[in-house]
Amino acid sequence: MNTSKNKASAISFYRMAYAGHPKEAVERYVGADYIQHNPAVANGTAGFIDYFERMQVEYPEKSIEFVRAIAEGDLVALHTHQTWPGNDQYVTMDFFRFDKNGKIVEHWDAIQQIPKSSANTLSIAYRYCFDLLLSPSFNLPFLTHAISVLDSSSLSNYSIVHAT
Repeated sequence: MNTSKNKASAISFYRMAYAGHPKEAVERYVGADYIQHNPAVANGTAGFIDYFERMQVEYPEKSIEFVRAIAEGDLVALHTHQTWPGNDQYVTMDFFRFDKNGKIVEHWDAIQQIPKSSANTLSIAYRYCFDLLLSPSFNLPFLTHAISVLDSSSLSNYSIVHAT
């Protein structure tokens, strides 16, 4: 399993779909079967394509920044910062599982709007990781690793960087 290639593929896949080219993203980066855990998106590639085509029509001015990518085994985690119309800002955690051919076959995500204020200094990125603990099919050792990386990077005052 080539974790560097999988990280690059996950970023390219998400960037391409987000920019309004989900069909091309699926053709390039997705395996024969695609499992989608986001309840707002239908399972399979057709549901993914429909969702991102609709988002491009409804919100063409949205933008995404890739903050970090973490890979272990067949899993890649992407931490992103998204800005939508009206300057609505969100932090997302997307997790992709790759098959033996380096194709994406499964996706989990969590998204939260960035609040104007917070009663604590704990980064909202931690909250996503804990939500993923509730998913019975998620890989706990990978999540533990992701949390340790997030903890070591002091996300409470992070700056946006481009993952490559």
